[in-house]
Amino acid sequence: MVHFKNEKEDVVPVRGSPYKASFIEDAAPNANKSVGPSLAKAAQGMIEGMQSFMKETIAGVKLGDKDLSDVKVLLQISDNEYAARARSDEITLTLDQLQESLKCLIPANLAKESH
Repeated sequence: MVHFKNEKEDVVPVRGSPYKASFIEDAAPNANKSVGPSLAKAAQGMIEGMQSFMKETIAGVKLGDKDLSDVKVLLQISDNEYAARARSDEITLTLDQLQESLKCLIPANLAKESH
């Protein structure tokens, strides 16, 4: 497990750890670069996963098209809201990882910055 000294000088595990590395014997040489196509593919996967979760959650909590007198509907809305809160730390970590990945990928012309 990787540790670091935080702002209070405490030695703590890196948030999200332990991280796992995997290796393939016949991998292309550029797949072993820390800033390469593998990182770009992982970042794209993070983006797609976040987009999918957000679409599903937003659709699940949107009130306009639901029968609010139906208890089952209200429970589904509650479940979607709970899912977003329960995954809050995970979502924040994923967004932080994505931001750091893009900071490496954009200067290497492996990703585009958009606003």
